[in-house]
Amino acid sequence: MAENDYVVVFKDTATNDQIDKYANRVTNAGGSIHSIYYRNDNPIIYGFIAGIPHHIYSSFQDDDLIEYVEDVEAKEPL
Repeated sequence: MAENDYVVVFKDTATNDQIDKYANRVTNAGGSIHSIYYRNDNPIIYGFIAGIPHHIYSSFQDDDLIEYVEDVEAKEPL
């Protein structure tokens, strides 16, 4: 199953439980969660970095609770 890595950032109104539900959607669809950032742990962003299968990617882009989804590109070390 093809997947790409993305950072999924939620709006400030998202709760930790809601973030968990979206993370579970990724893993239930065959994807993987690399890192997760909860509201009480990280004041900068709320969300996760995940390998998201292509067949559920578009549902994340069009969701009202999600601020944005951005492709994570591998960078060469300096």
